[in-house]
Amino acid sequence: MKNWHLTLLSIVFALIITEVAARVYIMITWPEEIVYAYTHHEEEKGRYASHPYLPYILRANHQTANGKYTNNSYGFRGSEFQINKPEDVFRIIAIGASTTYGVANSDTNTYPAQLEKIISENGILNVEVINAGVTGYNTTETFINFYLRVLNLAPDMVIFYQARNDVFPQAFNNFTPDFQHYRERDYSFTNANYIHKYLFRVSYLFMWLATRGDGNLGWSKTAENPHYGSVRFENKPANKEVIENLANDQGLATYQNNVESIILLAKEQGNMDVVLSTYAFLKEKYSSGIIPRDESILSAIDNHIKKENEIVRKLANKHDLILVDIANELSGNLRDYLIDDCHFNDKGQEARARLIFDKIKAFMILIFKCYQVFCIACRLRCYMGHEQ
Repeated sequence: MKNWHLTLLSIVFALIITEVAARVYIMITWPEEIVYAYTHHEEEKGRYASHPYLPYILRANHQTANGKYTNNSYGFRGSEFQINKPEDVFRIIAIGASTTYGVANSDTNTYPAQLEKIISENGILNVEVINAGVTGYNTTETFINFYLRVLNLAPDMVIFYQARNDVFPQAFNNFTPDFQHYRERDYSFTNANYIHKYLFRVSYLFMWLATRGDGNLGWSKTAENPHYGSVRFENKPANKEVIENLANDQGLATYQNNVESIILLAKEQGNMDVVLSTYAFLKEKYSSGIIPRDESILSAIDNHIKKENEIVRKLANKHDLILVDIANELSGNLRDYLIDDCHFNDKGQEARARLIFDKIKAFMILIFKCYQVFCIACRLRCYMGHEQ
């Protein structure tokens, strides 16, 4: 006991050395963006930002360190555009989730970017295609996104593509049509691991220990990820329950109501054209962090997406809309086009964009001719006004 003070001093010295080593290690090996996110309570994190009516949106004016993903000043993926649409521009907006956003693709290889390029290459000018897809969204959130953040951009055409993310809330236990059983109420990643972030500012050693693996010392890796932190995993089903819940067709009415609400809102509020697309899915490649892969559930998920696709076909017929049946028309090449069960590689995105263009080509040519007439009329009015 005589040397207790030496022992204490040695422990303190060892902790100081370890803390310094942890700081050096983290500063050298961790991305600066991650360190900042783990030590600050911000409304923006990585590619995402908090929102009062959605679990998250894309962060405005953000580009990832590798330059692969760029969000413009409006908070949509891709290049800048004028909020107030110019009179001579035909504006197409693609809505959906990660399969629209393009998680496997650079900015120029997403299907909206490819579609804009193909339209231009075919001599149809002054057409812009805006990518309003947000990763992780289900159709309830896509509808809210459409209502709050797309309608005001005055699109002339909207392309809808979505199905898989609705399988998750439809498969979860204690189902409610508004998906409250699936999404956390008032979720905001600003509050995730709240106390830990204060402590991490003091000790990088503690941050390193707590964030290893899935999380230690009370820190939650799940809460840090907007996709997963907003999910009510207490209602996560067992494999048997996934099969039972999907067999009951719970949620199909919600899916149909959401898609049809987008159609009706588009026509009533903006008199815009709506293009519906069926969803390509390859069960053999299925993987997810929400409902993990198990061979026993693959057929149930596949069958449910087929039912959602049939809803899309019926709605297209009911409302006399252009239908792009990607699920059928690209089915023979999905193993070459998909990186997993649903996300397209660059080759697949191009094929998908070309298929969409083939379906809307006649319509786009007619619109282009109308715009040419409009531009001639505008120039004539300007000329006549000048002469007077």
